[in-house]
Amino acid sequence: MFLIFIEGPCIKRPSDIYISAIRSPYDNIYDILGDLRREGNYTPRTAFSIFSEIYTKLPRVYSLLKSSIKDFKIFFITPIGVLTDKDPAVYYEECFADLSQTEMDQIFTKFKTREKIYDILEEHYDVSIFCLSSKLIKSLDVEFYYPTSRPALMISDSYIADRRNFYYITMNHFFASKLKKIYTKLSLYDLYQLALEYIAKAMDNLKKRDYDLRYLYSHPQDLFQTLFSPTLLNKIFSEPKQGKIFKYLA
Repeated sequence: MFLIFIEGPCIKRPSDIYISAIRSPYDNIYDILGDLRREGNYTPRTAFSIFSEIYTKLPRVYSLLKSSIKDFKIFFITPIGVLTDKDPAVYYEECFADLSQTEMDQIFTKFKTREKIYDILEEHYDVSIFCLSSKLIKSLDVEFYYPTSRPALMISDSYIADRRNFYYITMNHFFASKLKKIYTKLSLYDLYQLALEYIAKAMDNLKKRDYDLRYLYSHPQDLFQTLFSPTLLNKIFSEPKQGKIFKYLA
């Protein structure tokens, strides 16, 4: 089982209905949506549907994950709580990048965000992937409560710490450098999606070559060295359609 946590995207006040996490009187998505339905202001949509408007590559990544990893769960960390890809959602006003630490603590407490992440990490799983900004990682204090024995891939703008069971990909990582050679503009949202795509393809390659995945899951350093070995990186980056795929986000 892979657990994938993705930062809820910044949605700049669309023309459709949206809510404020800070000003809303409710502390959960169902009460928020119930109020909007009573007012006739809500058309049911999933978090995956709404957030794919910003994460335009996510539908393809999802398809790749289903064919390679198969057993995985996606969670969006948003200002209105922790949502699965299938949970109902609505546009929200706040952007994490624009919130102060006090405001972030306020909404995380209100929507019980930290508690929900703690509960998820108590489930049975093999690997976790965090696609979160360094600001969000620090505010959620992810490393404090993450188990020391399970591997985690941390994809962020700049966050790095000293954890042997963590692998850090930042905007200055050699993986990001390879992407920048393909196209010049690389946003953090692009890095999240492209890293997930690479991991899905790499896992598919390892399965086809009959790697002992159970061994790798229990030995984080070996897993990281295998996933991001020069041989595997070069193979996946040189796939015939790969250039076109990457340019899709440029």
